[in-house]
Amino acid sequence: MSENSGNSFDPKNFVEAAPHSPSQGAGGPGVPGQPAQVVQQAQAGVQPPAQEPKKGKGKVIALVSILGVVIVGLCVAVGLIISGAFAKETEKSKKPSKTAKKTTTEESDDPTDDPTDDPTEDPTSETTEPTADPTSDTSGTTAATSGTTDPNLQPEMVSSIDQVSPELLDTLISVSKERFETDPDTQLPDKVTLLNFNYLGMAITDEFWEGDDGYDFYTYNLWLLFQVQVTDSTGGQAQERQFFWYAYFREVYTDGTYDSSVDIAYKPVMCFDNWSISGLQSVARFFKEAGTVVETNVDESLILPLDGKPYSPEEDVRVTKESELTSGQFKKMQEVAEERMNNYERPSNTTVRIDKMTLLGTYFGTDNYESTIVALVYEMSLVYQGNTYVYYWYAGFYGTFTGGECLTSYMLRPTMTIDYGEFTATGLPTVDDVIAEIEGWGYRNNVENNVDISLSTVGFIFPNSDKEEISEDRIKALSDEGLRMAINEIWARHGYIFRNQDILDYYRQFAWYEEKIPADEWDSHGQDYYLNDIEKKNIKKMTDERERRA
Repeated sequence: MSENSGNSFDPKNFVEAAPHSPSQGAGGPGVPGQPAQVVQQAQAGVQPPAQEPKKGKGKVIALVSILGVVIVGLCVAVGLIISGAFAKETEKSKKPSKTAKKTTTEESDDPTDDPTDDPTEDPTSETTEPTADPTSDTSGTTAATSGTTDPNLQPEMVSSIDQVSPELLDTLISVSKERFETDPDTQLPDKVTLLNFNYLGMAITDEFWEGDDGYDFYTYNLWLLFQVQVTDSTGGQAQERQFFWYAYFREVYTDGTYDSSVDIAYKPVMCFDNWSISGLQSVARFFKEAGTVVETNVDESLILPLDGKPYSPEEDVRVTKESELTSGQFKKMQEVAEERMNNYERPSNTTVRIDKMTLLGTYFGTDNYESTIVALVYEMSLVYQGNTYVYYWYAGFYGTFTGGECLTSYMLRPTMTIDYGEFTATGLPTVDDVIAEIEGWGYRNNVENNVDISLSTVGFIFPNSDKEEISEDRIKALSDEGLRMAINEIWARHGYIFRNQDILDYYRQFAWYEEKIPADEWDSHGQDYYLNDIEKKNIKKMTDERERRA
């Protein structure tokens, strides 16, 4: 037995048999002439048989003894099997070899490290191999078969405000301010200076992701809200203005890391009289922008007063008519629409020139969900190889509010393409087609239509020839063809139906031209019947110039 068995050595329990020494002869010590067995039996109180057994009987006794030993051995073996004595060895034989499991790990430099040794066999071992599951997603653990950190293991994602340490919060605020100072959408214009960049708190939102492998999980995002106060001197006299701005952080972890690759693409804009900037008009708009909020600690009591007055939140009311638009909103929407056309939606042929982009007015519509669209409708005039082409285009804006906020980063635009043979243009043939398409998107409730065809200047040489006298110098500067068309456009404005098919086809392309008065009817009444005094004077000047040239 080993000392590890737990049993101590006791000489009282150890009986050593007397040695058989040839020097003692046939008798044992103290009893000469007698065999040692007899002496031992006598000492033990066992009486020897009276006579020696016969040889035949001895063979039977030997055979019976052997059978007895065999039977006893079988019984002992069965007992051991039943008691589970072999279970350990059987279980050990079923264990997979760790040699194959360690083939991908680095070889140990320790000569005592036997890769085939099962550390669970030795209860005294002080350096047993960890039994952790290598697929465990416990932060800070390592794979059982590798000495390096599992790349699939990540620190815990921040899902509660309590998990944001002061150090992490300071980092997020610092990064937010840096974003505000460097983002092109938040560049303050000249004569506008920053007064306060005031942190008000954060909101945590969650997102549900459905993985391709069937593994669904949630991610959490942080939104930090700031009050921004500026001094605005763009209008001459300095005044304080404020708006609210947020920084969005995707998947923030407790170790201070976060996913900075994704940001909000569609940010609302605050529109002031002479400038605009990415921002919100109220704290309430921030929560609607963030969406489903899991937790927030935004504190409105931290909002600084403006011009000595406490914070008074703007009402969250959507603009439903043109009179509710601020001049800043209207100006910003025009700027974005024209930039979109000039940079992205030009005709397919690069030699086509956009001659005019005339705003004809606005169209307001709401859908069944009280969502509002403000559509700016334009008349487009193109020039290609000396010819004029006219079509209509619109830019529809969502999320326009009465406090000056609007969403301009996304707009609804025409889906139809007009084919002119040598080039194509995205738009619609008539203004009526524009209105029909907008209403086709579902915006047909509470409609205010301010589109005015008379505002069109396309097709006119002198758009105001019915309102102001044209100077002789401007008339003399015209070509012969220009002079002819300048006279005809005055008649066309009244709906005169030209006998000359070429002229008629030319004016038919303009939405403002309506065929109302046949040539015979015009002749019977005379032009004095249809023209006002200013138009008559301009006609006289132009016909005199034409006769002079003849």
